[in-house]
Amino acid sequence: GRLTDDTKELVLDGVHRVSVVYFRSGYTPNDYGSDGYEWKAREMIEFSTAIKSPSIAYHLIGSKIFQTIFCKKQVLLRYLTENEAEQLLSVFVGLYSLEHSDSDSQIQSVVNDAQANHHRYVLKPQREGGGNNFYGKDIVKKLNSLTVKERKGYILMQRIYPKEIQTIQIRNFQSFPVKAICEMGLYSTFLGNGVDPPVIDNTFGTLLRTKQAQVTEGGVATGYAVLDSVVLCDDDDDDNQA
Repeated sequence: GRLTDDTKELVLDGVHRVSVVYFRSGYTPNDYGSDGYEWKAREMIEFSTAIKSPSIAYHLIGSKIFQTIFCKKQVLLRYLTENEAEQLLSVFVGLYSLEHSDSDSQIQSVVNDAQANHHRYVLKPQREGGGNNFYGKDIVKKLNSLTVKERKGYILMQRIYPKEIQTIQIRNFQSFPVKAICEMGLYSTFLGNGVDPPVIDNTFGTLLRTKQAQVTEGGVATGYAVLDSVVLCDDDDDDNQA
């Protein structure tokens, strides 16, 4: 592939002009070899006029370190009103980068608390896709095994314990009652160049995942959770189910 000199269009095999690049891989360190070819390809794509899904900016903002940055009020106020920021902060849990775990007394205190009360936290690396987090006693083992440099690639998050519901699951054509928890996500679409006002910036749908309450992972494709539907109920309805 190459970029045209005048328009910076991405061209493959000297013929095919690429308008959209969707990253099916490129989210883990293993996707980038030591010879640097993958990095050079990524750089070429990013400098092209092709639409990237995601762009490098959106790729990075999905990393765990940015969760710790955007839970700070002074950062939120760059993009939101005071009232909007307060509403978000009211539902945030504690998120702590371990980048300065050797020098920041507050972070050292959080690490010590996580080792003594591991049930209160989740240890997360800078990874996506599920299956990478540490819970319970595994947090203590992992923290003790990491060097100061390696800890910089992790964050600690206060663990969320959602309200459990009684629901019915079907596996192998058999139904059985289970205690479960749900996680709801929002689908949104954004199209822009990072400079001018966005062309598209809307919310388009939801995804509800339900899993057994004792399960820590939540991936549907990995078999830990199932897709579910939303049922809206009154607040005083104690028998609500997903």
